[in-house]
Amino acid sequence: MKRLPRLGLVVGALLSGGCGGEERGGALGPACSRQVAGAPTGNWGRVEGEAGARWLVRADGARARVPNAPRRIVSTLPSITELVAYLAGSEVLVGVSPHCNFPPEVVGLPKVSVLPVDVEGLRALKPDLVLCDLDFHAQSLELLERHEIPVLMLESRSLTHLGTTVHVLSQVLEGPGVSERAQAFFRRFAEASVRAALAQRQPAQRVLLVDQTDPLNVLGPGSLLDDMLRACGCVNVACDLGRPSAPFSEESVLMRAPDWILTTWEPLPERLRARWARLPAVAQGHVVLAAADDLLRPGPRTPEALERLAAMLSGQLAPELLAPRR
Repeated sequence: MKRLPRLGLVVGALLSGGCGGEERGGALGPACSRQVAGAPTGNWGRVEGEAGARWLVRADGARARVPNAPRRIVSTLPSITELVAYLAGSEVLVGVSPHCNFPPEVVGLPKVSVLPVDVEGLRALKPDLVLCDLDFHAQSLELLERHEIPVLMLESRSLTHLGTTVHVLSQVLEGPGVSERAQAFFRRFAEASVRAALAQRQPAQRVLLVDQTDPLNVLGPGSLLDDMLRACGCVNVACDLGRPSAPFSEESVLMRAPDWILTTWEPLPERLRARWARLPAVAQGHVVLAAADDLLRPGPRTPEALERLAAMLSGQLAPELLAPRR
């Protein structure tokens, strides 16, 4: 099998300069102006072979046994479903989560949950591999293993995680064209990253990523959208948050004066618009519902989503194109 590039190398090069841009009146502290994404932990590293199966070994020593060339796969997260369908075709999927809606071929597949674990539903599908996400499904792992359901925990919260997941799935899925499609993904991402960086405006646009409005919760380092912002040459005004998602005070928003406010779940409520009326983002009409699936799901559509985000933040694309597609 050909050796695939690591998306983390591309992301590291893009983000090594920190958040970018200059501070305004000290509103962003030194930690924020230098903040870069931390290295993800627990990603799968080497692969050890044995007859009929292989062991994936994580950096922390955890091991997962996966069959050679699995052909009855259950995917429990939309982003994983998209990656499997892209790399190996939707025909290898026998079940998906209730939230999986892309590509169209997976919509009619049996729906199964692992949070809580639907043991009988999983057994009925007779999977040779169940793909879960460590961030969302870690508490389900013990029960799945107790019932001898073959499971592989993946990670996809950030761009670096996405690269590792593509790399691992290209080895697990095998089959005609899998390696070539993985290489094509890495190539598309590298090209999209260059175009996104070239589209950036000066001074760097300062962006608030609102994950929840009541109470106010925002996205920070280690989240997919934070990585994408910095790949666009923009500043996340909560880049000193210290984690991918956390509460944030309304006073901090006022102090940090974002040029853009992107909400990922619902439009910004009128009470916050009124309270933040003097912010550049609100005064200039730069409050956007950025809830399109390809922006929030790390997967094969991420390169195109990155370019679309960069085009909007540079004024070359209408903001409504970041909203969910109906």
